[in-house]
This record gives sequence, C-alpha cells and structure tokens, in this order.
Amino acid sequence: MALPLILHANEMILWDRKIILKLLEKLRIGKTVAPGEQAWLNLKAREHGLAEPDLTELVRRIDVIPPSLALAQAAEESGWGTSRFAREGNAIYGQRTWGRENSIEPARREEGETFKVRAFNRLIDGVMSYTRNLNGHFAYEEFRRAREAQRSLGGGLDGLALATALKRYSERGDAYIDTIQMLIRVNNLQAFDKARLSDRHAADLVGPDAKYSDIGIGVNLAGR
Repeated sequence: MALPLILHANEMILWDRKIILKLLEKLRIGKTVAPGEQAWLNLKAREHGLAEPDLTELVRRIDVIPPSLALAQAAEESGWGTSRFAREGNAIYGQRTWGRENSIEPARREEGETFKVRAFNRLIDGVMSYTRNLNGHFAYEEFRRAREAQRSLGGGLDGLALATALKRYSERGDAYIDTIQMLIRVNNLQAFDKARLSDRHAADLVGPDAKYSDIGIGVNLAGR
C-alpha cells in the first residue's frame, strides 16, 4: 500500500532535483537566475531547513529515499499499518510534534513527555513529510552525507547501508537500525528499489479522498 506513495514522492523529489541541477549549470556558464526561479529556490530552501538557498546543499538534501528503507521504516513505525496513528491519522512514520493541531496524543508516554504524533489528511502527505524530514532536519545530516557518498560512486542507493545513518530516528539507537535492516533483509525489500510507477494516473494515489485504506498497488518491478 505504501510503495506507490513512496515512488510518487521520489518522482516529485527527482523533478525538483533536476531543476536545481539545471540552475547550477546555468550559474556555472555565467547566466543569472530569473526572479521566478529565485522565488522557487527560496521556497525549496525553507522546505528543507535552510535559511537561504544554497544550490550545492540543496542538491545534497533534495534526493530520493530508497524504497527499501522507506518501506521498512513504515512497517516498523506503524506496526505494519495496524497502529492507531496509521488508522486514525494516516501517520505511518511516527513523526513527533509538539503542536496542538493535526496531532494524536499517544496513549502511553514517559513521565514528563509532552510530544504528540503528527496526523495527516492523506497518506501521501505523511509520506512527503517523512521525506522532507530526512532531507531537511539537522538530525539526519549523517544520512544525507552517506547518501551523497553513495551517489559519488555512480551506482544506485543502498537502503540497507543507509539505514546505519538513522540512529537518531529512534531513541532505540543501534537496536532500531538492527530492526530496520532485518526488515529489509527478511522481506527482500531491496527488490523494490528498482520499482517504478505504472501509467496509472497520479490522482488515483494522491487525490483528496485517498485515505489510509484506499491505496492500491500500481507499480512495475524492473526485471519481473
């Protein structure tokens, strides 16, 4: 259920990344950025935790999350889709918030804790929030640098290896990483890293009525 949403989010990320790379090339050959392009860059910078646009840093931050990793985290954080947060708030990544709106209060918290779990109107909103979290929050700088290092080698991204850079995603630390890597291995989730969306219209995935239980799988698996 989550796979087509993750693939759709990654397609949108790649579209933004392509634009930024074109703007970098534009500056390299001495051209200037148009006002509309600058406004777009300002927006992307804010979305990804930057006070000012830095195209080199935006290239590092605006990049895909391997589906194997995103699927494993979704399974772990949502109890394979059975958690109250997933069912009531389309929240499959357990993102914490200290705001009052669009949130669900956990039934059990450590004494003194005040956090809630972010809730979303649509599943795709939760998935996009998850990608922006990994791509923009200061806690995941190690993840982004590890991903950049993999990119520099010229091959595909390795979700199993990148999981080691997400120790700060959970208070469980190394135990959390072990769980995520186990989920990837046991469920052969790396097979989905080459998956692509089929020709099914994107509105079927992200329309205003796309709720937790409404999403079907519409993907092509490379080599299958």
